[in-house]
Amino acid sequence: MIPGSIAVILQRGLMRRTLLPAVICLVVMALVMAKGQEQMLGRQNEELAKRLAHYVEHYMDGVWRGLEHFVDTSPKPGHAVRREALGEMLGLAAQLERVLLVDSSNTVVASVPPAPEGVDFPIRFDEASGRRLLLSRPIYSAQTAKTTVFIGVRALSGETLVAELDLSEMTANIETMAALGLGEVVVCDAYGNVISHPDARQVATQANLGGDRLFGMDLGSAGYAIFEQDEGIYLGARAPVKVLGWKVMVSTPVGEALAPLLAPVVGAASLMGVVFLVLTLMLRRELHRRIVRPMAAVVHGLDGLTPGAQYQPSENPAFSELARFEKAIVAMGERIQEGEAILRENERRFRALFEQAAVGLTQCTLEGRYLRANRRFQQIVGYTMDELRRMTFRDITDPSDIPAEEQGLEALQRSGEAFFEQEKRYVRKDGGLIWVHLSMSAVRGEEGRILYFIGVAEDITARKTAEQALLASLAEKEVLLREIHHRVKNNLQVISSLLYLQSDHLQDPEALAMFQESRNRIGSMALVHEELYRSGDLSSVPVEPYLQRLVPRLLAASCDGRDISCKLDVDDVQLVVDQAIPFGLIVNELVTNSLKHAFKGRERGEVAVSVRLKGGEITLRVEDDGVGLPPDFDLEGTATLGMQLVVQLAMQLRGRLCVRQGSGAAFECVFQAKEPSRNESRECVDR
Repeated sequence: MIPGSIAVILQRGLMRRTLLPAVICLVVMALVMAKGQEQMLGRQNEELAKRLAHYVEHYMDGVWRGLEHFVDTSPKPGHAVRREALGEMLGLAAQLERVLLVDSSNTVVASVPPAPEGVDFPIRFDEASGRRLLLSRPIYSAQTAKTTVFIGVRALSGETLVAELDLSEMTANIETMAALGLGEVVVCDAYGNVISHPDARQVATQANLGGDRLFGMDLGSAGYAIFEQDEGIYLGARAPVKVLGWKVMVSTPVGEALAPLLAPVVGAASLMGVVFLVLTLMLRRELHRRIVRPMAAVVHGLDGLTPGAQYQPSENPAFSELARFEKAIVAMGERIQEGEAILRENERRFRALFEQAAVGLTQCTLEGRYLRANRRFQQIVGYTMDELRRMTFRDITDPSDIPAEEQGLEALQRSGEAFFEQEKRYVRKDGGLIWVHLSMSAVRGEEGRILYFIGVAEDITARKTAEQALLASLAEKEVLLREIHHRVKNNLQVISSLLYLQSDHLQDPEALAMFQESRNRIGSMALVHEELYRSGDLSSVPVEPYLQRLVPRLLAASCDGRDISCKLDVDDVQLVVDQAIPFGLIVNELVTNSLKHAFKGRERGEVAVSVRLKGGEITLRVEDDGVGLPPDFDLEGTATLGMQLVVQLAMQLRGRLCVRQGSGAAFECVFQAKEPSRNESRECVDR
């Protein structure tokens, strides 16, 4: 069968063979873009729902922790005191509308603002988590136009601290966060009662979404679903607030989500149709004039050539000659296709590895301009590939991190190193900062010249955020521990002041002496907490400054005008809190005993206190140049409270206590030094 003329083929089938594939390509492109838009919006809605659920849980947890702190530290006796404390709490927590204290029989004990007391509290809570209580159904106030819920914390005494929580701040923050996405955000409790809704009337009327499709449907592994409701088609996602049992739902009309695709697809289809039509007509004319007739003439001339004859172009070429040309072209094309198939396979493997990598991959010029970036890197920085091609790494890098990266790239070019690494911050398209671990390596040609750079960026924002949160938590606990030591010191000083005031009513000298000794003991303990409060290290107490403040106080309190001096000789020793208090009490008792008994009938004297650290053991020595101890002195059998206390405190230190006789009295206590542990601060807080 003789094939038809190429001119006939162009006339009959060129438009059909070109326009039909173009239309099919447009339809496929539209479907792919629509599916991609659907998945992207679904992930955005799912992420927004999870983020809002985490925020709600964190917000409620903060309020509960405030109530728990109040319950654990509030005064117990007296209704007036409790009302005053409730009032102070209400003043500090602006999100609370009112606070009530309910006893174990569910009777209102105290209320701020004032309300009837002694009546039965009508609300029965659901258990939220442990001692935390929650009334799941929200309450809308027509007077204040606010949505509130009742929450509570149960104390160990059986009482319950109840608070009416104003959700306006939380709702406003949810609306602000929801404005960043395309979806409509609704928060409801486990039974469908509306807590937050874009339509304020839904909250005001206490609407219930229990029958909503998105509320109860199974979202499957995708995390989102398309559903039909109220004569519309929506794309929705849902996330639970686990501790509260609430749900955060985000939904977007599908038509609104896919609307941005309509104009580009229609415009592209119209433009491509016109272009294909014009090109087809021009191509048909040009092929006939420039290719068909010359090719036919060439083939006819080649077939008719004889040895030694010259080539004569033909005026009327036949299509059979073109077929022979096609046969030769096909043979050559097959060889070319084999090579191209190998190239395409290699390209496919490289593209799959590059595009599907779980970390961000980039290809940059020597100047830092982006040539290629995979999908993960585009997600990290928020820019598309077209936008990145017009940028360098400096355009999306935090300014403070640019010098380090420039130095690393210069080192790669100058010293020939294989790669360099750094932790840096990218500035996302939306303005946010994201931390990455960046590894840059150089790709070199056969001559060793750098062709381009390959970058590997791993998102470490979560790790950096956790590190910052840990540092903030440690700083907060350090402040809390300092406050505890400060308050303990103040409380001990108050006790000392009370003893001082009480001693004004005593006439018995022995009783006054006992009060003074008690005040000295309390002062030595308070001084430990004061040193901890002032110290930069909350896990240990420096001995030298502690004794420099303690011993002069004891001399001032017990010398009674006598010229008694004190000599301190202290090594650089640190004591943990468990050892500092018994150590201070021992010094207090031994120095006080010397001042009371060693210098009777004398106006001058000296007390020496030394502390030595050797081989992991601490030796405390308190001696005087007084009258000395009685010959029958028995350390274990003494009847005085002070010496009994010294013996017990030495046992508490797990140390050895001994007495040295000489020109005066000398006491030695040897105990093992402890190293401050990492949990020392936490143990102090627990105590």
